[in-house]
Amino acid sequence: MSKSNPSEGAARVLAVAGNAAVVQLPGRRFPGVLVQGDTFALLCERLDDALAGWLQRQAADPSAEEAREVAAEFRRLQTFYEQTLGAEGIRLPYAVRGEPK
Repeated sequence: MSKSNPSEGAARVLAVAGNAAVVQLPGRRFPGVLVQGDTFALLCERLDDALAGWLQRQAADPSAEEAREVAAEFRRLQTFYEQTLGAEGIRLPYAVRGEPK
């Protein structure tokens, strides 16, 4: 993940629903979906748990590798989020899995 210069322009919030928003970043053709960090962390944790259980039963399934890759991409996004907050001196809104709460 590369970190772009946040001063390149303001993001435009198009809609907000609960813990998510649709956001248009400067220079991007299509808007993206923003999910609050604590919600995203919980989704990552649930995906990991579901994937682990599924892989125990379906390890030979050809889609297993694709599922692993999706989970790994979610984890890369979470790591990017955590590193960015750390660099900005912002405390994470959740406990990191495996660390004491």
